Amino acid sequence: MARHTPVTPDRLSEAQAAFWREVTEGDRKRVKKPEDFLDENGSLRGPFGPWLHLPETALSVLQVSSALRFKGRLPARQREIAILCVAAHWRADYVWRSHEAFSLKEGIGPDSIAAIKEGRPPAEPDERVIFDVAWPLLTRGRVPGEAFDAAKQALGESLLVELVLLVGQYSLVAMTVGAFEVPAAPGAEPVFT
Repeated sequence: MARHTPVTPDRLSEAQAAFWREVTEGDRKRVKKPEDFLDENGSLRGPFGPWLHLPETALSVLQVSSALRFKGRLPARQREIAILCVAAHWRADYVWRSHEAFSLKEGIGPDSIAAIKEGRPPAEPDERVIFDVAWPLLTRGRVPGEAFDAAKQALGESLLVELVLLVGQYSLVAMTVGAFEVPAAPGAEPVFT
């Protein structure tokens, strides 16, 4: 049971209604149906439920999230590696469950997914360069020089900046679902024990 008070559509303020519309009708509808964002009572699921209590700020967070996920230049496969790193590090079931299927769809193999879940680098070189930035950034708050240089060489500076912002933004999501104990889905078995 999540630790926030769910808000149903009939009790939304104007700012909450704008946030609600952005979640259900904005860029996210490219990957999910509007009803996928709702729980059994019609309230927003995932990090969106807690964020609804601070709608003006949360709308800005959604804009950053959309810019990185839907308008960013980092290839989808590499983006999903970074998101899985965040989910594994923060042990965020909601983020992991949401992105494991996207990762498979983007061609990330089960062996790579299993490695990341255990905090180990994937074997594929283009996946490894992302892991080698994301994982130490998450675990130590820094990126070692060799990994930084390799990523800058492979990605270029602007995509490296995008990668760092993506790790930070998804950490915000992971921290929200962790703090408010937001479940991955009703009745879903935990991914991380």
